Amino acid sequence: MNKRLVIGGLVVIVVIAAGLYFGLPKFSNSTAAAQAVKPERVMVIAVEQEKNGQRFGGEVQIRFSDPPALPERAEEASGLFLGKDSQELILGTGSIEVEITIEVTNDEEPNTVVNATYGGEEVQIAVDEDTIYYRDATELPELTEETMEAGQLQLIRVLEKGSLAKIDENMMVRAWGEFIDGSLVADLIVYDPIR
Repeated sequence: MNKRLVIGGLVVIVVIAAGLYFGLPKFSNSTAAAQAVKPERVMVIAVEQEKNGQRFGGEVQIRFSDPPALPERAEEASGLFLGKDSQELILGTGSIEVEITIEVTNDEEPNTVVNATYGGEEVQIAVDEDTIYYRDATELPELTEETMEAGQLQLIRVLEKGSLAKIDENMMVRAWGEFIDGSLVADLIVYDPIR
């Protein structure tokens, strides 16, 4: 994931964040395959700032772990949200690449453009009236000098109640459920806006 922030044409901060859900099946036809790995996301943020001709920056590794509200196993499917109707979600799986460009000029409102692509297959996940939805509301911490010196942070995800109606473009989706006749029927969905 690449992030570029331009402020007033004078300060440029480049944030490079890498790492989706390491070691997890993107889509697996068995719940047993997912039970072997506890989900964890690792993001590496490299910050470079240039001001008055001088450059400075550093790198921080942020490890995300799941709260107790989520199952003690990896999700059965995860990927980039592509579409939905009242009975299913469609996800793009495989290698996910995201480029986020944020431009702020003087005191104007930020202009954010997200471009996300996926390298694997498209999968369909069935949902019904019993499916539970959570929105990942985890806030990334401000990167201070102390944070940069420490080099790493551990965060537990913060979840809030969500709904199918709130799942939209530029979101990552994780689904836990049961395979029935080869199709995943989701008991629990967590969606995470790309930011």
